[in-house]
Amino acid sequence: MKKKICTIILVVVCCIFTLSLLIYFWVVGYYKDKFIINTWINDVYCTGKTVDEVNNELLRYCKIPYIVLYGANGEQEIISFSDAEYYQDLSPVLNSHLDAQKAMHWPLEMGNEKRISVEPITIWNEELLHDMIVNSSVVQNNLRDLSTIDVKI
Repeated sequence: MKKKICTIILVVVCCIFTLSLLIYFWVVGYYKDKFIINTWINDVYCTGKTVDEVNNELLRYCKIPYIVLYGANGEQEIISFSDAEYYQDLSPVLNSHLDAQKAMHWPLEMGNEKRISVEPITIWNEELLHDMIVNSSVVQNNLRDLSTIDVKI
């Protein structure tokens, strides 16, 4: 009888251990291409999200810069970088953080908040932006006296 109880206890313990290992490795596989628990990037909760999901969410908070041109007579013109093929991307930075995380350590991160701050990579067509500035009404109206043009970004 005692031997039977010990065998049952041993089987139950082995089943619990095996189930725990299965759950652990399932979660490791789940976080393989997603951010692990308690990950915050630029104050956005990123746990369980892919790089593309986080990139799209963070880009909603990125501002597109613009240039305000002021002329001598007080006229002004706003030129948005979005008209100059402006492009922002956080994917390379996010991928490097995802590659650096240790999915195998997810249980250790359960009580720790991981806060990351990132900046987007920005690209724009400089020639197009230059042409937009040169061809703007403020610049065209003030071509004789270029010292009166004030550019603020």
